[in-house]
Amino acid sequence: MIILINLRYPVNYIIITNEFKNNHQAIDLGWHRKYGGLNQNIYSPHDGVVISVVNGKKNNLVNKTDPGNFVKIKHNNELTTRLIHLLKDSIVVKEGSKVKTGDLIAKMGNSGYALGNHLHYNVYLNNKKVNPIKYTYAYKN
Repeated sequence: MIILINLRYPVNYIIITNEFKNNHQAIDLGWHRKYGGLNQNIYSPHDGVVISVVNGKKNNLVNKTDPGNFVKIKHNNELTTRLIHLLKDSIVVKEGSKVKTGDLIAKMGNSGYALGNHLHYNVYLNNKKVNPIKYTYAYKN
C-alpha cells in the first residue's frame, strides 16, 4: 500500500518555467524580486530526512548532466524529492538532518548545467520520477 502525502512547493513564489515531460522529468520554478530575487529561499517540501547533499559547485555549461548543488530528502518509504541548481555554499542542511515542512534548505542558484537561476524540482515515487504537480500544493502564504 502506498501512503501519499501532500508536498509544499519549495519556493514562496510559484511560477513554472519548464513543465514535466518525457525529456524533462521535473518542473523548473522561477524567481521574482519580491520573494528574494535570483537567490530566493528554498524550503523543505515536507517532513523528512536529508539523504544526499552536494554543495560547493559553480555553473558548468560543459556537462549537460551536471545537476550542480542539490539536496535530496526522503519523506517516507515511497516518496523522495530532489532540489537542484542551488546557490554555491548556501545549503544549510547536512546528510542525516531531519527537516520539517517549510524549513529553510538553501537558496536558488544556477549551479551545474543551468542557463539561469531557477529551481529544478524532482519528485520520486518508489524511485521513479513523477510529475511534481500531482503531489505538490500551493499554500496560503
